[in-house]
Amino acid sequence: MCASPDTAAAPPRGGATFRALRHHNFRLFWSGQLVSLVGTWMQSTAQSWLVLQLVTRAYGADKSALYLGLVSAIGSLPTFLLTLLAGALADRGDKRRIVIATQAGAMLLALLLGLLTYTGYIRLWHVVVYAVLVGTVNAFDMPTRQSYVKELVGGEDLLNAIALNSSVFNAARIVGPAIAGWLMTIFGVAGIFLLNGASYLAVLAGLFRIRTPRHTAPTADRSLWQQLGEGFQYAWRNRAILLLLALMAVLTVFGFSYFVLMPVIAVQVLHLEEGGFGILFAFSGVGALAGALLLASTAGRAPKGALLCASGITAAVFLMLFSVSRVFSLSALFLMGISGGLVIASASINSLMQETAPDALRGRVVSMWIFIFGGFTPLGALYVGTVAHLGERVAMPALPLLVGGAVCLLAIAVISLRARWLWRLP
Repeated sequence: MCASPDTAAAPPRGGATFRALRHHNFRLFWSGQLVSLVGTWMQSTAQSWLVLQLVTRAYGADKSALYLGLVSAIGSLPTFLLTLLAGALADRGDKRRIVIATQAGAMLLALLLGLLTYTGYIRLWHVVVYAVLVGTVNAFDMPTRQSYVKELVGGEDLLNAIALNSSVFNAARIVGPAIAGWLMTIFGVAGIFLLNGASYLAVLAGLFRIRTPRHTAPTADRSLWQQLGEGFQYAWRNRAILLLLALMAVLTVFGFSYFVLMPVIAVQVLHLEEGGFGILFAFSGVGALAGALLLASTAGRAPKGALLCASGITAAVFLMLFSVSRVFSLSALFLMGISGGLVIASASINSLMQETAPDALRGRVVSMWIFIFGGFTPLGALYVGTVAHLGERVAMPALPLLVGGAVCLLAIAVISLRARWLWRLP
């Protein structure tokens, strides 16, 4: 779907890095996300703190880690179960209306959790139910919101728009928790939830002002399940889509899983205390933000396939270097290279898939990317845990990262030999 006339490209603002912001509709969308995502990360931090308090009060401090993991896993379950169906729904309906509904739902849930916490009625099961409901909302929001971006900027600026969205996400990941820690001392946990609920007003205000042509579902005569099957058939028959999904699966399981092992490396390898671990964690966020901004500035100047392969190789090499490093400064530098490379690679895959797929199938194709990115994360955690256990026998706790980097490097090398056309994808 093409953008409406009021989104006609104006002169670029902020140079090539912020080129997608010349589209009026995308400016409205992006600025709303800028506010809301900070609130989301604030809430995530405060929610973990709330669960810690509730569990300690009810079961003792020794059960806190277990319940924090369980709440996180339960909240991710709807994404795993519903994302593919949500992608078919996104292609079937008006994406703008769906995103308005999901954002409004997330706002009401945040306000409800804030009120329960403020009044003192909050219990652990309330947080679990909240995690399931928010996970369900996110399952329908993510594929729709991701596939909606092309309607706001068109194909030419799609990669730049995806990179700018990624930069906002990673900037919020750095700023949100820091702000939450400060504001919790002033307003308490309940205040953070209420502030997050209010932050959704910025997104909704932008969405209501966006004007795009009326959506007409080209396959509305088919059932939702038939449309879902059609999406699978398209992905299976299209070798570019299939290859990109396979590469995303490799990067998710063997690349992004480095995150699981960071506390172990911080304590057992680098011998850091809590403050040092926090600084190391921040370097990961800085690297991801730098990678997103670098991608935004280079979008359109180099083939996306080349960006994908080069960033994947970079992340793999730094992952192996990180696994053998024993010096904090070098580890922090390598960590920035890992997170930056993975952000560029995953965003490039997202953009290539959206540009390859026809508009009528874009929601379903994007949902497959999200399904792999989110659904394969537990597989990565299982891989890391299993190999790390073996690594303890040879006094190398970071063994999963060394093996994971080698697997990612091997996968890209095989693809480079068997499918050289990937490097030339525009």
